[in-house]
Amino acid sequence: MTVKGIYTRYAIWALILTSGPLYATPSISMIVDTTTMVHGSTLTITRFGFTAYSTTTGTFDMFESNSFSPYWAATNAMSLPGSQQRNSNSTININDTLTNGSNDDAALQGAGTTARSWYVSFWWKVDPAWVWGTTDFSGTHKWLSNIKIIRFWNPSGSSVQNVYLAFVGFDGGLYFLKEGITGAGLTALHVSPAQLTLNTWHQFRYQFVDSSSIGVSDGSSKIYFDTRTIYDVSGQLYKSAEDINKRPQRIGFQNEWSCTEGTPDTGGCYPGTFWMDDVYAHDSIARVEICDQPTYTGCTVPPEIQKINSWSATSINITYNLGSLGTTQYVYVVDNTGTPSAGFLINGPAQPGGGPNVPHSGLNGQSSLKGKAILK
Repeated sequence: MTVKGIYTRYAIWALILTSGPLYATPSISMIVDTTTMVHGSTLTITRFGFTAYSTTTGTFDMFESNSFSPYWAATNAMSLPGSQQRNSNSTININDTLTNGSNDDAALQGAGTTARSWYVSFWWKVDPAWVWGTTDFSGTHKWLSNIKIIRFWNPSGSSVQNVYLAFVGFDGGLYFLKEGITGAGLTALHVSPAQLTLNTWHQFRYQFVDSSSIGVSDGSSKIYFDTRTIYDVSGQLYKSAEDINKRPQRIGFQNEWSCTEGTPDTGGCYPGTFWMDDVYAHDSIARVEICDQPTYTGCTVPPEIQKINSWSATSINITYNLGSLGTTQYVYVVDNTGTPSAGFLINGPAQPGGGPNVPHSGLNGQSSLKGKAILK
């Protein structure tokens, strides 16, 4: 059967996903292509087999208007515009040159609205002069040795319960930590300073679900560095003192120690510039992402998060964010359990033997079922 294309005024594609049982993993089976897809055009996805996405707070801040999103409670030391553009589709980013230790807070602060679930993603880069710290507070190279990166905390200050991703130079790299919670401590994530390469754009992503109430071990954390899953745990206790949800208290590089505190560092405060781009924070782990491979875990470059314009029980509308991706892109819908759909090719070589992906016109102008779709 064929379906006539109905969108002619705007650059809109419609991806039709197979309906299934409630909470079933969606499977994209059809595509309607009415125009050539370009960065900034819109894409509509319909009929998927899980419940509707719901979000009450958050932002996808790309900084392209040379201003910060009104979502942020504070932008701290970050300034506009940054000079190190990540790709040709991103002309503006934000930056801070850290020079004063704990007085430099190169991070964004989420608004006061809390939620049980959050998904946070951002790109970052440090300049070639950056020097990662190597000692604890008692040492003489504490500067840039204790950096909070993504931290979830409640805004009231009445509870010390918080969890976060951090760079812990005196213990050799990235760690997950929880504080003020029964079983508090830190877990090594096996990412060394050498892997946090200088003068290179990297990506952090954190999929966080808080405990549903005090004493209930049903929280989870899934953290990604570039294409790697570096932490993935469930059945966690994140509330043991108060039944208060959290919000992204910091996203970026919150440097904790100055080189002049305690015993002064022998090398002083090495000035280093930190850039951020495409910062996403929403109170739902459901999302839409695009990467370069047909399996979500097989992406060879970090996925590009998509701006969600609307999401109902029957339709998702996004603004297409090409980011740094090349000529082959697969779209993924991640549901509210964190489960991604099968990847669907929206630009790249047609799949041999038919398969789930229908030939279509993409950025490369391949063979097209212009205005039509084949329902499998």
